[in-house]
Amino acid sequence: TLANKYEFIKPDSLLQLTKEAMAISDEIGFTQGKQEAAVLMGYYFSDTGKHKEALMYFEKALGYAHSLNNVSGQVDILNDIGLEYAYSGNFEKALKNYLHALDVVDPIKGENMVRLAILNENIAHLYQRQNESETALEFYEKAKKINDQIGDEVNSAMSMVNYAEVLSKTGNHQTAMYLIYKSIPTFE
Repeated sequence: TLANKYEFIKPDSLLQLTKEAMAISDEIGFTQGKQEAAVLMGYYFSDTGKHKEALMYFEKALGYAHSLNNVSGQVDILNDIGLEYAYSGNFEKALKNYLHALDVVDPIKGENMVRLAILNENIAHLYQRQNESETALEFYEKAKKINDQIGDEVNSAMSMVNYAEVLSKTGNHQTAMYLIYKSIPTFE
């Protein structure tokens, strides 16, 4: 959408366009439009550091996604909510939303495999920030396996690099360096 194009270059235009999209979608009863507008409003408030407002719009969007039985939308929005809680330092609520998204996602559908990898990576980041290395490594490994399965070499290599970072912090420098060197060709 046009509003997406303005997210990082003209945030005030994003806000104005999403307000208009929300009003028009509401007027014509277009729930999908309301969902997308609410997500974009959440992005706007997140980008401006207004976490409570961002969460309010993400929760609205999640309600619309539920009413539409939009599983992919629900997963993406739960991930957005988890990210917002992570940004504001609320590990518990971030993890709760990521795990809820894992319960909702349908890994049988190919498109959701990407979402599954992202969620596992985000959960790993949370555990890494909490210095829970073993659990972080488990989730990075899950993300890497999924990325390997779907043939996403770049994200698989990123998972390896993140995995290596945790190993390095735990003193396993040799394996960490091996993984870094193994991932380099992907980024060249």
